[in-house]
Amino acid sequence: MLQNDPITILSVGCGPSTELYSAVAILKGRQIEYYGFDRSDIWNPIQQFNRTLLSIDGHKVQYLSQDFFDYVSVSDRSWDLLILNYFFSGFVKYSPIETSEFINNLVNLINSGAFRFVVINDIPLFYGTGTGYSCIESLARK
Repeated sequence: MLQNDPITILSVGCGPSTELYSAVAILKGRQIEYYGFDRSDIWNPIQQFNRTLLSIDGHKVQYLSQDFFDYVSVSDRSWDLLILNYFFSGFVKYSPIETSEFINNLVNLINSGAFRFVVINDIPLFYGTGTGYSCIESLARK
């Protein structure tokens, strides 16, 4: 990656994209290409605000409601940063798909070199099985 290349960020379960503003603040002077994945349309107004505000400074902000794995698997690029911000705690509570399937698919992408860095920010809640914390532990072991 060259100094003038944009920083590419994927965020799964992005919601209002609070991590996007952190990235803009930390990476001052660098263009960001942000791809936020969230299936809930409750965030549409704030996401539209984010697109409008951040495009003024030349950042590219996109939101997608499609399957994250489908999107990445057909892409021929690698990404600088994958963010899972409070993802796993919500995932185990609301997700209709098998947790281990998601983790295995994510491990395959990480091991294939799809992302330079992976940032996971979550809360432990409980340390037993079936929690966001246990998902992070499972991911780390694999």
